[in-house]
Amino acid sequence: MVRSAGNIADAIGLGSIEYAVEHLGSTVLVVLGHTKCGAVTAACSREKMPTTNLQSIVTKITPAVANAEKSAPGDLVEAAIKENVHQSASDVLANSELLRHAVEEGKLTIFKAEYDLNTGKVTLLDKGHQ
Repeated sequence: MVRSAGNIADAIGLGSIEYAVEHLGSTVLVVLGHTKCGAVTAACSREKMPTTNLQSIVTKITPAVANAEKSAPGDLVEAAIKENVHQSASDVLANSELLRHAVEEGKLTIFKAEYDLNTGKVTLLDKGHQ
């Protein structure tokens, strides 16, 4: 399990996932966002963060917010949370040749989902990516 604000996988997170796939035989990766995500809420606020580390998280989420603004009327934060899950899953594949090949070879399936903090329910955002 790799946990990070905004479900962003940096080099250390990607390395951990690669290790799990390559050496431990993991066949499933779940990119799991959650309702009321503080990191996404901060990105939606467009406010400057008080530290460069926090700003780096918000900066990584900002494209998801922009996509949500264009494509999803209604609750911007909720739409951006879902969009950020999709973006994070795409980023994992874009930034890891090993994981990309594992998906292409059918050895790894990526599921994108959202956890509802109020109900405990996990909702798949789309079918697994193989």
